[in-house]
Amino acid sequence: MARVAPCPSGPYVKRECVMRDIWRMWQVGLAAAALGAMLFGTGCATSELGGGEVETCRSNDDCAGELVCNRQTGACISIGGGEDGGGVEPEDTGGVTEPDAGGPIEEDAGGGGVPDVRVDPPDMGPDVPIDPDACTPGCGFNESCVNGSCVLDNVPCSPACEAPGYCDNGACEYPSCAAEGDVCDGNVPDQGAYNCLTDLEEQRSRCFSKCDNLYEASNCNPGKYCLDPVSNNPNIKVCVDSSCSVDSDCASGGQTGTCVEFSNGFGTCYPDGPVGVGAACSGANGCVNGAVCQTTGGTSGRCRTTCDPWASRSDCGGGDRCVIFSPRTGVCAPVADVTGTESGDTCSVPGQYCADGVRCFSTSLSNQCYQYCRPDLAGRGDCPGSTSICHEYLFPGQRDLGICQPECMNDQFCGGGSRCVTGRCRSVCQTGDPVVDCCGGTTPCDWTCGASGLCE
Repeated sequence: MARVAPCPSGPYVKRECVMRDIWRMWQVGLAAAALGAMLFGTGCATSELGGGEVETCRSNDDCAGELVCNRQTGACISIGGGEDGGGVEPEDTGGVTEPDAGGPIEEDAGGGGVPDVRVDPPDMGPDVPIDPDACTPGCGFNESCVNGSCVLDNVPCSPACEAPGYCDNGACEYPSCAAEGDVCDGNVPDQGAYNCLTDLEEQRSRCFSKCDNLYEASNCNPGKYCLDPVSNNPNIKVCVDSSCSVDSDCASGGQTGTCVEFSNGFGTCYPDGPVGVGAACSGANGCVNGAVCQTTGGTSGRCRTTCDPWASRSDCGGGDRCVIFSPRTGVCAPVADVTGTESGDTCSVPGQYCADGVRCFSTSLSNQCYQYCRPDLAGRGDCPGSTSICHEYLFPGQRDLGICQPECMNDQFCGGGSRCVTGRCRSVCQTGDPVVDCCGGTTPCDWTCGASGLCE
């Protein structure tokens, strides 16, 4: 193994000494710091290391020709490929033999030399750029890497989503309610002017318009009625579609029913059952087709045949009267008053019927027969003569049914505590307490003080 001469001291250092020191520093892993210190700290220029300037680099792209970037030293180097198979070679060392790459380390016997060693530059591997859009860790099943994030693949929806819904990777998504009947997300029931509720027949959620007055059609579209269809939440009031206008509309899937009509073209089916006409019934027990259970202030009652209280002559026989069951449907019942027979007559028992659709009411003066009327009819509607008008503010919370009353001309006609409004005498909420102003101090009181300051 060749010996190397000691390097002299002083401000001028021989080139071969610089090269030896560089190889030595690579061995201990301090190539970049050692290279800078020797080049600039000892006075050697970069051109002295290989006959020309050493190119600086950060990646292989910064190097010319077949040179590659040693990212540890920041220098472009040759790693072989010449005809003689060599890499970067130092210039003529002036007779000093370089160490054998395969031999052991030997020091000069005199102790003044440097280790007899040759260390090749470390292999930094190919310069592979890091993809900023790569996903780490990798994406799972039915996922794809998009801009560095794992997203679900576009999985189709089965069955297909109903408009206005759209498919989002296998799941139907729905926008907020914009119209009645739209399919919606049942997990969000309150959607502004609508409630999103599940239709049990269709097994899907749809948009229903909210309404204020229960069992009325005041702010519902034609063919709808304000009901509370959610059994465990009576505060949800929505406009519900009509399901029938005649009994045959109620036949479905082997089940039959009796159609009960309300106002606004709305009808609902009462399921048929085994209880015959005249027999005892309750709300849970269905009557035979063409009959419904008329309760008397509770849950029990009798099955009664349906009739039309607005017809000039009903089909009730045996002295029965067609009494009001809903705003548009009546039932035949044995409740004929023994005295009154038509509207305006004096009658005997309040609650009895003087005629079909004509009931006995108690007034401040006497018991008198009054005819029921439909407020939504044009003009005076069901009310006879030219001086009577359908008064729909005689029953608390009920605007689909009225009583024919004389039309008022002024407040004096109505008396104290009342005001004449559009020909109807209305009670005034003077204290703001409906119990005092509308119910005469008695409870329970179903009246309220409306925004107009009148009892409703």
